[in-house]
Amino acid sequence: MDKISISYAELDTFPELAFPEALLVWALRVWVDIANPHEGPGGRLAMERLRTAFAHARAPSVAMQLDSFWTIIGSSAKRQIDVRCPGCVTLSPDEILFVREIACRQRRVTPGPSGLLAALCPAAARRHAAPFADAIAGDLQDGRLVLPSRNDGDLWRWSARRAEPAGANDRIGGGMDDDGPRGSVVTLH
Repeated sequence: MDKISISYAELDTFPELAFPEALLVWALRVWVDIANPHEGPGGRLAMERLRTAFAHARAPSVAMQLDSFWTIIGSSAKRQIDVRCPGCVTLSPDEILFVREIACRQRRVTPGPSGLLAALCPAAARRHAAPFADAIAGDLQDGRLVLPSRNDGDLWRWSARRAEPAGANDRIGGGMDDDGPRGSVVTLH
């Protein structure tokens, strides 16, 4: 088996985020690359990369829980899900909702109607995905990876400040307009 090298320098894309927040966003973006049907055999390597990263971060079971959580969401989403490419410097609204969902669950607070699950999934999918969200939150916390309590607006304003001007050479199209981010999105649905 090949050794998997993980560079946490990749998380420097988000210097304003706490390490657990940056790790979650990075992991989601890597997972989307795995879910991409064009990924092929590289998907196994990418999943091993996630397992290794979470093992190094003292939360080894989170990779599989994240896979189960996003598989449920991706197969049942009521709308397209906005997940950026690994190199993108801005956060999407759905990535912000994901970080908020896990942070709330670490505090044993259900995000309710403003949470990721409520925004994306029908009731049956929410019931199936919620235990995985709780497990992600708990296992991160057990590994001493506690997400800070933040206001969604704080993350959105930070992301908006980081946005490149319209037309910049960003891998997903880049830029922000009055309605939020624009450019390509990754569809999990």
